[in-house]
Amino acid sequence: MKSTINFFKLKHFVYLSFLALMLTMSCQNEETEIINPSNEDIIEGDSTAANLMLRMASNDGSEDNIVDYANCLEVVLPVTVTANGVTITIQSVADYSQLENILDAFTNDDDQVNITFPITVTLNNYTEIQITSQQELEELIDDCLGENEDDDDIECIDFVYPVSFSIYNTDFQVINTVTINNDEALYNFLEDLDGPILASLDFPVTLITASGNTVIVNNNQELEVAISDADGTCDEDDDYDWNDDDNNCTDENVELNLKECLWDISNYNNSNVFSDYYIDFNTNYEFSVLNEAGNIIHDGSWSVTQDGAIITLNFTTDWEDLAGDWTIVNCDDEDEYNLDNGQITMQIEQDCTVSNNPLGCLEANDIVKCDENNDGLETFNLYEGLSDIDGCTISSPVQVSFHETIVDAETNVNAIPNVTAYSNISSPQTIYVRIEVLNNPSQFEILELGLILEDCSLNCTASDVNSYLQTCVWNVVNLNGSDNLLNFNLTFEDNADIAITDTDNANSYNGYWNVTEETSGEIILELANISGPNIQAISDYWSLIECDSDRLKFENASGEYLILEQLPCYTEADLFNTITECDWTVYSYINTGVDQTSTYAGQTFTFNENEFVYAVEGETVNYGSLSAENTASDQLVVLFAMQGTSSGLGGYYTVTSITEDYIIFSANGTTLKLEKECNNTTDGDVDQIQNWLYDGVWQITYSTMEGVDNTSDYSGITFNFSAEANIQANNAGTITNLQGEVVRDENNNLRYVINYLGIFPYWQMDDDWYITEVNSNRLELHHVNNDNNNEFVFVVEKM
Repeated sequence: MKSTINFFKLKHFVYLSFLALMLTMSCQNEETEIINPSNEDIIEGDSTAANLMLRMASNDGSEDNIVDYANCLEVVLPVTVTANGVTITIQSVADYSQLENILDAFTNDDDQVNITFPITVTLNNYTEIQITSQQELEELIDDCLGENEDDDDIECIDFVYPVSFSIYNTDFQVINTVTINNDEALYNFLEDLDGPILASLDFPVTLITASGNTVIVNNNQELEVAISDADGTCDEDDDYDWNDDDNNCTDENVELNLKECLWDISNYNNSNVFSDYYIDFNTNYEFSVLNEAGNIIHDGSWSVTQDGAIITLNFTTDWEDLAGDWTIVNCDDEDEYNLDNGQITMQIEQDCTVSNNPLGCLEANDIVKCDENNDGLETFNLYEGLSDIDGCTISSPVQVSFHETIVDAETNVNAIPNVTAYSNISSPQTIYVRIEVLNNPSQFEILELGLILEDCSLNCTASDVNSYLQTCVWNVVNLNGSDNLLNFNLTFEDNADIAITDTDNANSYNGYWNVTEETSGEIILELANISGPNIQAISDYWSLIECDSDRLKFENASGEYLILEQLPCYTEADLFNTITECDWTVYSYINTGVDQTSTYAGQTFTFNENEFVYAVEGETVNYGSLSAENTASDQLVVLFAMQGTSSGLGGYYTVTSITEDYIIFSANGTTLKLEKECNNTTDGDVDQIQNWLYDGVWQITYSTMEGVDNTSDYSGITFNFSAEANIQANNAGTITNLQGEVVRDENNNLRYVINYLGIFPYWQMDDDWYITEVNSNRLELHHVNNDNNNEFVFVVEKM
């Protein structure tokens, strides 16, 4: 039930073997070259130069942060992912741009990237590990440093390959020359450089920085300086924003950012003398400088120019403190620009919380519609894309026009005539909205609204819906805007019955369901005869309007909505990882509508990974088994088989809920809800007896059944006892597995419970025995708590 995966660094073994071979071969040469390099040129395993090169050559895991959100590992391509409902296979690094386009297509989604497992990831040291689930991946990610935290890898400089190393022995004899062609080979070479093997880099070598400049070094000292100086001089792209690698430092982007909001002069010549001033960059390339009261104290015109990588912001104004050309020193942050005019530095920060713009009370929003005919064309009312900003008032009336290009909007030509019935020309499409002050057209702003068409056709059939609903358990997450039915778990059974469990009180209900497809293609879910309170509200005929394998949205004739979402599909591991943590009691047991909780309220159950279960109530010890498996529809079904006073709980169940404190089994109107009971105390006697049994091989030296000696039934059979309630019988090589556990009942009696109803002679051992005598070498068991009673006796001794 549990598995352990061990990883062996085979590449190190292979490389060391290769190195040893080179040593052997060199010893066969008749002549040996003596170089005698200086100590400064030798690179030892833990030297400064070796560590710097190791950091420079380590695998950078940030290139695929758009997929895994982790800097210390890299997903091996190809990998299949799903984002915003679109599934793509990423074959190469170039395909990350395709994923970025999908994520950027909409601004009103959560941009979640779902990976199709299994995948293989490469760690910083180039070790490859196979990952089979998101949970396994997140466990690896937890060991990574977080977003933009300082890490060991050096990404701002690299070798221009190939480079070569001379290998020496301790007598400075050249025994080999190794040529390195990439970072991985360099990393493995340096990591294995240890012991009697010494190396020197064959200079000169060329390095290249992130900016494209080359550096030639001639010795280790120059190499160390070059790498150290380059460390941290570039954007290592260790954040999780896939857009940050887009080139935002262009004159067009700077212009767009400046026009968006007001800009606060947060620092001027290393002082806050103008920190209460705001610059308003108008779309007509005029600007105003405002004070806190919103009064204009300076004005003029502005422009942005670009010459290669240099971007210049020019102010034409009478205000000498601002006038002239300012070089934008850093524009990676779109909300903050650092400027320099050669004598003075200035920092401006975008502030969208203040406004002196009489036009700024409207905002544009995307209009999303269904593409009814799947032809990419629909009719839009463009006014639906404009909305008022709450709490905003304007001082002057405005007029609005809509345009297909930004040039038309800025020059106020070719306004769209049929604004309430506009036919789009592409999807998505941007419409430019010109808002200008009435009777003053020189004062205007441009807003952008998007026209987006979605494929609203159903991508599933009635058969699909049937299959989806019969997979795992479902919740009513929304009924006409309310989530008050979330506590009901719905299991859609293949006989048209619905098994409904109220997880708040474990009450069980049932109902009827059926899925049909009309001749028009409409898919109808009929829900009827729902017996429980509150949940009865879902009874109706529901037309399917959205379809995913784990989420279904319906609408009835009254326009009300019903949204069903699939709960996680539990596995056998999910169940046993939880149920074996502690003991459990019966929180509630509703049998076909009858509350029978009190019948089992005093019983405490212990579950083992080998499916063995026992329950203690007073001096009574019941036992049995719990087995689990997933059906073809991924529902987790258990067979709970108990004897004695616990037998009434037995039967087949569907696992409908597993939480930290509760587990719910449901079947045909019956619900068993177990509650966790963790007792952190240990029983020294129980532990001692079990440890004695675990130590060594045992045999049955005496046994009676109904007063008749049947010891010979066990002749030649040996027993091994082990943890997790396991007993292994060995009869001349034939292995039989039994279950057994030392238990203390609530009357303080020590018991040994053996569960087995299989082949002879082991079924005779099945009982909740009393331990009447025990030491490190002998265990005597009686059916009744009386060591003088010989009706049923069982003695095992260590061999």
